[in-house]
Amino acid sequence: MVSYSDHTWGMGSGTVSQRDRKEHMTGETVEGTPRTYSGALLAAIAVAVLLGLGGLIWCYTLNSKLATQQQALANAAAQNTKLAAAQQDTDARLKVATDALKA
Repeated sequence: MVSYSDHTWGMGSGTVSQRDRKEHMTGETVEGTPRTYSGALLAAIAVAVLLGLGGLIWCYTLNSKLATQQQALANAAAQNTKLAAAQQDTDARLKVATDALKA
């Protein structure tokens, strides 16, 4: 009677027991297969790098827009100061002219 572990497989012209076959495959798989990164992991890393670069470009663009808006705000504040001074001068002249007309 043949036990399950001693069962033989026909391979070409010779036979190999299941135990020998398992030992051969185990040794071959461990020693013959090098560890590599999976394609999905490399794709995830590439996507992360691209998103990082995109974020940096976006930050630079926002920074330049912010600088432009700050300059425009400073110009508007300076213009408001000039207009306020001109309005005060006009109000003073108008008051003098009104006082002259009253008299």
